[in-house]
Amino acid sequence: MYSTSRFLLTGTPLMNNIGELWSLLNFLMPDLFKSKDNFTESFNFTKYDTDQEAKISMVKKLHKIMKPFMLRRTKDQLINRLPAKIEMNITV
Repeated sequence: MYSTSRFLLTGTPLMNNIGELWSLLNFLMPDLFKSKDNFTESFNFTKYDTDQEAKISMVKKLHKIMKPFMLRRTKDQLINRLPAKIEMNITV
């Protein structure tokens, strides 16, 4: 599928697992993130079960890859712009 630009909006944590992260990145840039197998092998946390430093290094590498694709806003940044919550009970 060809498109001049793509936009992805998600409200969930991006890294539920490495396969889901690859799917999101593949949707955004299919030419760059072609192979799920290569991506998951490159970021296979299970092969570093005892090496905490290697895991931290891998997470930093993932953050570096994802940074150009992300705009992250937290609840604290938006809370003053949200209207007051309204609750309505409707008996059916």
